[in-house]
Order: sequence, then C-alpha cells, then structure tokens
Amino acid sequence: KILKTRKKFFIIGNGTNTLIPDRKMDISFISLKDLNEIRDLGHGKVYVESGLNFDILIDFMGEKNYSGLENLSGIPGSVGGLIYMNGGAYGSEIFDHIEEIEVVDEEHRIRKIKRSEVYVAYRNTE
Repeated sequence: KILKTRKKFFIIGNGTNTLIPDRKMDISFISLKDLNEIRDLGHGKVYVESGLNFDILIDFMGEKNYSGLENLSGIPGSVGGLIYMNGGAYGSEIFDHIEEIEVVDEEHRIRKIKRSEVYVAYRNTE
C-alpha cells in the first residue's frame, strides 16, 4: 500500500495531549481514532490498531485473562500514542510487550517492523 500526497501532514491519535495553535497552518492533520480494532490472536497475543483507546485494551486484556500490561493501566491516550512515546509506568514500558508494529515510512509505504528493529528509549521511539 502506498499513501500518495503532496501536502504536509501530521498524524495524531485521539488528540490526547495535543495542542494546536490558533493560527492558520499549511498542514493537514490525520486522526487515527477510527483505527480502533482489537482482536484476540490466541496464545496471549492481541492485534490492536493505533487509534484504540488504551483503557479499552487494558479492559480487553483483563477479560481475556492476559497479563503484562497491568502497570500501564491508567495512562491516557491511544495505543498508537503510547507506542510513539514508548509510554510506561512503574518500571514497565509498552515496548516490553510488543512483537511487531506497522508504520508508514518516509516513502509513504505501510510496512511491518519487528520489535528488535525499533530503537526505543525512555519516552521515545525511532
């Protein structure tokens, strides 16, 4: 899949913790809030889209009796936002629980990246 555009754009999740100036901007904002699918893949694995509210993921994990994200409960925002900033709490970070992610690269292609290929640091993902 290739996304084609000549206009500058900025991707936001649900808009949590997002401040946008009161002036005209030559940029389009793309919200991921409608990308909110969650699926149980079995064997303790879950497929989650980036726009899903993180609290919904926490509830889903509890209903399925899956563990690992308990320390992250209560962090506001979307799953994509937590991934973008490597959100965490109480000694645990979201990337401690991720096997792979899908991203839009510099050439506007959607591709999968294994966790081992992602640089993560304290509140940062590259």
